[in-house]
Amino acid sequence: MRSSSTLVVGSPGTGKTLLALHFLAAGAPTGERGLMVSFQENPEQLQLRASNFGIADSLGLDGGLTEVLFLSPVELNLDAAADRIREIVTARQVRRVVIDSVAELEPAVRDPMRFDDFLASMVGFLRGHEVTTLMTREIPQLFGAELMIASRGLSYIVDNIVLLRYIELLGEIKRSIGVLKARGSDHDKQLRELVIAGGQITIGDRFRNLARLMTGMP
Repeated sequence: MRSSSTLVVGSPGTGKTLLALHFLAAGAPTGERGLMVSFQENPEQLQLRASNFGIADSLGLDGGLTEVLFLSPVELNLDAAADRIREIVTARQVRRVVIDSVAELEPAVRDPMRFDDFLASMVGFLRGHEVTTLMTREIPQLFGAELMIASRGLSYIVDNIVLLRYIELLGEIKRSIGVLKARGSDHDKQLRELVIAGGQITIGDRFRNLARLMTGMP
């Protein structure tokens, strides 16, 4: 939904960045400009990844529809980062923004309330400019019942929360996807298989007749 904000959380390697790149590429057919705010991969690395995924042309990372703002997490200045994001969104009339990942912003502030205030302000600004936002957040747990999805403040700020998770099923590791929150919507509450092949993402059938899938060990 336009102007909405979505948080995608997941363990390392579950497909968060790939999903984010596909989200930006999906705006290409209608000419929607995108902004990728990255804290780990520079433009060259993202261009290579997009090429490997087969979506480099639609993304237009080489000066086309999508701009990459690379911010080193070392000595990150939160206010300066916010100003730069606002400048690019306003100047380029950006309609899709990815922040990969919000976890890299947390060490830049000592007060958790300050972090929540920053994200609330940023999401509000983007919504006011009719920007659809996707943020990622890594969770360290690969398996287990204990999950730190997001702070209470962040969970309240965003409109939607999507969980990507590994599960072990009959000796095979599979990826799963589930919607934990969709504001104002009676969303699909089933956990489904997430298949990544050839750089493409496919959402498969729901897992049937299984319990405790959220732990990764049904």
